[in-house]
Amino acid sequence: MINNENESLIAAECHAQADEKKAMLEVENLTKKFGDLLVLDDISTKIYEGEKVVIVGPSGGGKSTLLALIGGFIAPSSGEIMTKTTPYEDMDAEQLRGHRLGMITPQFSLRGDLNAVENLTYVMNASGQTFMKPVKGLAQDLLVRTRFGENTKADESTLADELDPVDAARLSIARALAIDPDYIIADNLTVNLNETDTKQVLNLLKAQVSTPDKQRTVIVVTASEQIAKQFDNIIDLR
Repeated sequence: MINNENESLIAAECHAQADEKKAMLEVENLTKKFGDLLVLDDISTKIYEGEKVVIVGPSGGGKSTLLALIGGFIAPSSGEIMTKTTPYEDMDAEQLRGHRLGMITPQFSLRGDLNAVENLTYVMNASGQTFMKPVKGLAQDLLVRTRFGENTKADESTLADELDPVDAARLSIARALAIDPDYIIADNLTVNLNETDTKQVLNLLKAQVSTPDKQRTVIVVTASEQIAKQFDNIIDLR
């Protein structure tokens, strides 16, 4: 009887925690057409804070279009995207990508002419945010947090063009974190990495979800079945 009571209490607590979850991103009846070409058709999903999500699908299956929509680069033909109940259409690019959303995509690649610290301070200065500490110190803290230069010869003064693929991925994660975003989207983050390094970098990225001061959401875009299997929540565009 005691065991049954305990199980009931645990179940009730789990349900209560699920109910308390806040939606970080809501996609409602999202459709995107380019001329007569229908790329995304009536997609709806809800992603919660603290979740690690993967969007998986083949090349040409709509991943890049969905990424562009979530990144605020293009508008849907119909439907709506909201973050924390705020519709995307009510935010400008600075509010979205300068405050709420950290991007790791080819469009937001590292600047090869800047060193590691400068890549981060550049993003912070461009965000329009006011930081409580000097941005250089914050950038240096992020490099430590993302294990930049661990087991390599890179340091904060190394140009991005001179980094090996692992440190480039670490710096890309740090760059996305530089604006202290609510959620992060990573597209092709591990494309140049071997299996061991891919696992290490993905674990590093997923570790950014729960920190002492924030519950973030991480969304990874991939065509890889192996990467998709490492995530609990899958948005399948196949």
